[in-house]
Amino acid sequence: MNIITNWRYHALMAVLTIAIVGIVSEVQADGMEWVLGMIASKGIGGIAAYAFYRMIKKWLADGSIPELEEMAKEE
Repeated sequence: MNIITNWRYHALMAVLTIAIVGIVSEVQADGMEWVLGMIASKGIGGIAAYAFYRMIKKWLADGSIPELEEMAKEE
């Protein structure tokens, strides 16, 4: 039940959702708008994925997300 009350898990899931949507999305435009839209969406997805990586790395080192650390050790 502690996993529900720890706000860090909610922050990780929000950032991960933004990363996934940004990476897999497609732009519905033509020409230069398409190119700029693809660059922007992939850039946002990449930045969000990097933010997810940094957040999880820091919080695992701090011991702030022990349930996730235990689950990673089990597998």
